[in-house]
Amino acid sequence: MEYGTGNDHSHSKQSCSGYVYSNSKDKNNCTTSCTVTLTQPAIITCAPLTTTPVLCNGGTTGTATLDELSITGGTAPYTYLWNTGVAQTTAIATGLGAGTYTATITDANGCTKTASVVVTQPTALTATYNAVSPGCSGGLGSITVTGAGGTGPYSYTLNPGAVASPTGIFTGLATGLYSITVTDANLCGNHHNRYKHNRRQCDNSESINEHQCKLCRWQLMARPR
Repeated sequence: MEYGTGNDHSHSKQSCSGYVYSNSKDKNNCTTSCTVTLTQPAIITCAPLTTTPVLCNGGTTGTATLDELSITGGTAPYTYLWNTGVAQTTAIATGLGAGTYTATITDANGCTKTASVVVTQPTALTATYNAVSPGCSGGLGSITVTGAGGTGPYSYTLNPGAVASPTGIFTGLATGLYSITVTDANLCGNHHNRYKHNRRQCDNSESINEHQCKLCRWQLMARPR
């Protein structure tokens, strides 16, 4: 940069180190010089982001948090922007599903800092079933249900009757249609299955004996609700 009035001239030069050197000369060829130090804000930094996981697999109850008090550097005030489906501009992003989220911090000069974090979720809530069917002589059956995935411990409810069991074992069941609900510690899942006892048709012959009748035992069939 060069400027002057009449025969006066001044020359300025900025170096990579952040210093500016200025040399001025008047019409009598007298000179003077000075050095000015240019400063800049420190780089914006922040503490690692924190999260709360999604309660239920496939849900959107997760959160991600930026600790505002941990932000240093740059020039206050700061603004925030999350890369969520609908842009969120507070320090805490809510309504998140499982995935990676990034917060962009912008200071008063437009300088930015980004930080990312992963929001997790439990595995899907599932259940396995084992049934003991009654014989042809009018006995009673049972169903044992075992939960998996989600967040234990689990609770089990058999309908009709709203029969609760902490173990998932239901006994004394007559023929009929049953619905079993498995619920985990986060009240997730409501995993329903229907069970129906169907009786195979036995031979109507009067000569049929107990041994033969056991061959037409109850069947237990399961299908998703």
